[in-house]
Amino acid sequence: MKRVLSFLLVLILSVAWGSGLVLAEPAARGFGFGGAMGMAFFPDMTGINTFMAENGLPSMGSFLVGAGGNGRGGVIGDLVFGGVGWGLMAFSESDTIQADLVSAGGGFDIGAAIGGDKGSVLTVGIVLGAGANILSLSGMSADEDDNDDGVTICGIIPVSTDRELVRVNGFVQPYVSMAAQLLPWMGFEFRLGYIFPVAGMDVGDLVGIPAPSLELSGPTVSFGFAFGGIGSSQAERAAMREQADALPIEQASSRQMVTVTSEGSFAVVPGTELIIENGAGNIVISSYDVDMTGGVTDLIVEWQAARTAKEKHIDELQAVVDVTDTGTRLSTTGSGEVSYVLRIPSGIDLRVKNGVGNLTVVGHEAQTMILENGVGDMDLQSLTATALIAAEGIGNIRMTQTSAMSLIAELGLGEIAIELPADTSARLIAKAKIGDVSLDRFPGMTGGVRGFLGKTANATLGLGEKMIELTVGLGEIGISLPQP
Repeated sequence: MKRVLSFLLVLILSVAWGSGLVLAEPAARGFGFGGAMGMAFFPDMTGINTFMAENGLPSMGSFLVGAGGNGRGGVIGDLVFGGVGWGLMAFSESDTIQADLVSAGGGFDIGAAIGGDKGSVLTVGIVLGAGANILSLSGMSADEDDNDDGVTICGIIPVSTDRELVRVNGFVQPYVSMAAQLLPWMGFEFRLGYIFPVAGMDVGDLVGIPAPSLELSGPTVSFGFAFGGIGSSQAERAAMREQADALPIEQASSRQMVTVTSEGSFAVVPGTELIIENGAGNIVISSYDVDMTGGVTDLIVEWQAARTAKEKHIDELQAVVDVTDTGTRLSTTGSGEVSYVLRIPSGIDLRVKNGVGNLTVVGHEAQTMILENGVGDMDLQSLTATALIAAEGIGNIRMTQTSAMSLIAELGLGEIAIELPADTSARLIAKAKIGDVSLDRFPGMTGGVRGFLGKTANATLGLGEKMIELTVGLGEIGISLPQP
């Protein structure tokens, strides 16, 4: 696989450079793209996998996978500038030892958009940057893993501890990229590259112990959705202005964006769940108390929706209520943006799926809450649940006065900030694969934060009666006490 990818990269770079003058359009078009990308890295893993086998661990495989982000802009037929960063991971574990290999890097992206049109851009370039490769190992003490002959395992971890070997290095990464515009505001990008380390040094607490080289080089493959677009040429802009001036007033107005507000209510059967699904727009949910002593048969959900679309499509953009196997669903149909404000009864289980926008939930109590948001911010205030799951792609998750027997928050890129009272009783695990974790000193807390490029908080607050799990791929996690 590595040889095939390397050959393809060399071939594509050669063809791209050679055909640049042919591909570039004479009409200059500006463009800009940015977003998150999935990425795979194919270094030579022979030494690392041999080391795994020597310590009783299975192979880590032949590649690392993870995610990153990039942003760049320029003009077709001219230079392109931007920045890129990523975090990748492979792991291996046995009954007594766990090993994690993390590769993270980032740098300045400079290239040339050698070809393209109104729907796509072909770029060749190079990333000049720095990063680190980290091999982390943790295991049980030898006393807990003696064999029947009284001889302990003589691998790299003789006692219960955590250790890291870190290789910090600079690198260059030549690449070829194809970006295509699918919608006026979004497209996708496919990128092939090759990482060449140019200088580095070993640090960490395994220096001096026999260990594999962490100077990794090899091809990379990246793919993801990119937000942005490709502009029009001057000639096209002039032609569009002429066409707009020539349109009748009725046709011109049909292309204008309009916002229409609608509202309504519907009933939810007690014991079922409320499902909210939306593609783009903000969602704000608040809760009200219900007196169940009178034998209430239906619970009422009140909603308001601000629908935004081109005037000719506004009637197709609607909020629709239907009944599913598990409860009642409010969903959006049509093309455009819908922002919801809902008032829901306390006690009803809640499931929210939102694509792009901000999600706010305030003052709700339920057995189960599952909240998913693609791109945007999530703000959770005064929530109480048996199980609470919050998942976000890109953005920030903020939680205040939120309590659950099992609380799970997962974020791809951004920051998780949670405020916990001083008397919290929970087992806490917070992991930033690439990034930082900060943890206030809670009364009676045991445990703390460890790690180098990626950090993990492993602590017990109070008696540890609840469970809190926080994970971010690239970003930060902050666990704090309330401010006075």
